[in-house]
Amino acid sequence: MTAMDAYDRWQTLFSGTNPDRPPMSFWRHFFDQENSPDTFAEAMIGFQKRFNWDLVKINSKASYHIEPWGVKVRTSDDALTKPVKESWPVHQAADLDKIGRLPVSHPEFAAQLSAAQAIRKALPRPLPIVMTMFSPLSVLGDLVPDDETLVKLIAESPKEVAAALENLTATFADLAVEFLNAGVDGLFFATTEWASHDRLTPEQYETFGKPYDLRVLNATAGDATFTLLHVCASNNFLAHFADYPVDVVNWDASDPTNPALREGWSTLLKPVMGGLDRYKDLLDLPNDALADKTRRLVESHRDLPFAVGPGCAVPVNVPLEKLALVKETVIGMSN
Repeated sequence: MTAMDAYDRWQTLFSGTNPDRPPMSFWRHFFDQENSPDTFAEAMIGFQKRFNWDLVKINSKASYHIEPWGVKVRTSDDALTKPVKESWPVHQAADLDKIGRLPVSHPEFAAQLSAAQAIRKALPRPLPIVMTMFSPLSVLGDLVPDDETLVKLIAESPKEVAAALENLTATFADLAVEFLNAGVDGLFFATTEWASHDRLTPEQYETFGKPYDLRVLNATAGDATFTLLHVCASNNFLAHFADYPVDVVNWDASDPTNPALREGWSTLLKPVMGGLDRYKDLLDLPNDALADKTRRLVESHRDLPFAVGPGCAVPVNVPLEKLALVKETVIGMSN
């Protein structure tokens, strides 16, 4: 089979036939470079040019979605040190009034739009690029000091929580459209820890998660050409996302509390992405064992619309040589 480019590889997968090999992509943070749109764009572009992934996931500054509402963050100038949140705007129900709708011109949003434009210019189509965006419930969960605070607010102040979610949803629906205008193909839409039995009941997610998720996704559904849903955490609600307007679904299928890739595909009937544990496989396995795990992963999913990837962002201390090994192994299986 003639080697394909990234776009053709995905389109073949979406059509229900097998491409020359499974598409693959990995993503990670750049803590010491993410605070300036220029240095962040350079980091993303350099990472893609080194690995030539089939999908660029703009792994943006993890606080861009919460600093506009008053979260204070101590940034990092060390590639291995994560930024630290130091204060939050919401501690009680009355504080939810602070969470208003914001314009896409806010400096934090504008910085990410600038970076997206630079990344697109350096990495032109047809290479797919998706922008990281968190679900409105996930954003609200980062505006409080701990998960327990939001769980309590949902139980005791549902109307106030719903009002805050309305404003967050309107803001991010607007922003999603602007990211497409900046050149990305769609969203990498992440639920973080909130689509999980460990935090909420399915009924609570149906009320405080799903309606708002769908409004953000539907804001770009007519124009986006590639949207990826990322369902984080253990004990996830994967089956609840079968009707989401997305092209690919990614989750930690190596977590024994979550569905395996094959089980997830049979439920979702959408292409699935994942299979490699970001810690046990990418950090802990020796090279020969990692290559063997990768070969077995690809071989056992040849009959599925499947892409190789991590269950979540790759830890920053994973040697890049490990990612190169995975890529070389997958490519080697197509020859």
